[in-house]
Amino acid sequence: METVNIREITSNNINKLVSLDGIVTKITDIKPKLTMGIFECNHCGKIYEIKQDDKTKERIEPGICSCEKRSYTLLTDQSTFIDFQEMELQEPHQLLIKREKAKRITVYLEKEFTNKVVLGDKIQLIGVVRVQLQKYGRSVHTNIHKYIISNVEKIK
Repeated sequence: METVNIREITSNNINKLVSLDGIVTKITDIKPKLTMGIFECNHCGKIYEIKQDDKTKERIEPGICSCEKRSYTLLTDQSTFIDFQEMELQEPHQLLIKREKAKRITVYLEKEFTNKVVLGDKIQLIGVVRVQLQKYGRSVHTNIHKYIISNVEKIK
């Protein structure tokens, strides 16, 4: 595992485990994240179980049903959810040279690792660097959003 500064995260780090230090500058409330969706066809009632992609925030629904329709209802009472929280981590001020602007990265926390930090906490975390194509409306652009999926953090 490599220890890196936020500003040093490059394409060489994608899908690799890294360790980094930073200050929590933003944190969301805990939200439910769909991990296994149970969908019912609105026309024939057929049930579909669809595992959700961990690398995207978009809900994945079944394709065309055997009745040749494509309209579904998510059965939330039968689907599986986990706790999810998003935070923003800023590089420590002592790493800045002169008047450089501090770099930031989005960090996603899941399950029992949510609700462990508050704004202003100085933390060390271990996580996997991921990337996601930016979408604007229905079109996908070549802009890439980098983020970290983290399960371990230590308050300093």
